[in-house]
Amino acid sequence: MKPATFKKVSIFVVILASFYVLWQLLPGAMQKTYTNWQPATTTPPSLATTTAVLSAVINGLAPIQAPGGIIKAFVASTSAAEARGLSGRDALPDDQGMIFLFAKPGSYGFWMPDMKFAIDMVWIKADKTVAGVTADVSPDSYPTVFFPPTPISYVLELTNGGAARFGIATGTQLVF
Repeated sequence: MKPATFKKVSIFVVILASFYVLWQLLPGAMQKTYTNWQPATTTPPSLATTTAVLSAVINGLAPIQAPGGIIKAFVASTSAAEARGLSGRDALPDDQGMIFLFAKPGSYGFWMPDMKFAIDMVWIKADKTVAGVTADVSPDSYPTVFFPPTPISYVLELTNGGAARFGIATGTQLVF
């Protein structure tokens, strides 16, 4: 194959892969597999926010403003990403996390299968105020399932101590 033809084919493959990734990300935000999830009959505020968070993603990470700085969060926007979460990773940088977005407020359970490090779970309401923090959740806690103190629309997972490091506590307003 000539170098010019190879270059054109390579560009086409990259563009095709980009479309596939977008196809996986965007529709996945509304394809939840949770047993207590039901399709919304109206557009809840969290769904509009989901779109805003996804559109703000820079280099695969969404910026979340907390009192102690900006958290760069991976967005779990597909059922597969939600199921996998941070499982299998050896570590996570202290300034990063993962955010889970739900189309409807609910009491979504989280657990620690295949986790290799402790995390803080930040439970966030639709208005982006923190409903509670479950700190220092150990990988050894599996199969215990953790639930928020009240219905939430988002969950932010940070490395152990991340909530305190970023000044996040119940009642904290986050911006994303």
